[in-house]
Amino acid sequence: MTINRVVGVALFMALTALPAVADGSIAVDLSPGVEEPGYGIGHAGTRLLADREAVKLCGAANPVNKSACKIVVRYEQCAAVAVSPTYHVGHASGATLVGARIAALFQCGFGCQIVVADCVP
Repeated sequence: MTINRVVGVALFMALTALPAVADGSIAVDLSPGVEEPGYGIGHAGTRLLADREAVKLCGAANPVNKSACKIVVRYEQCAAVAVSPTYHVGHASGATLVGARIAALFQCGFGCQIVVADCVP
């Protein structure tokens, strides 16, 4: 095998081993009076498809008021959403799940808890 062929095969293997690029979206139902906010997570090859999947899954969690589900964060790596008992919301995206969770809690403020966190596969 020539050196060009070896390099070509190695390059092909490296490129085909890369994961597909995907977008993620998180939709959350923040209807007042709901004990636990419903949510949906969408992963797809485009932002629009990820949004649709997230809203659909969020709506399935709350069939009475499907229109209450709204996209709160879009991401390419990881994201988290935090909510307080008084419905303050914090959301963040980042390279790591831990970083996204910390940033969402910081943005939300005192008394907040993470309701959903995710990374795109």
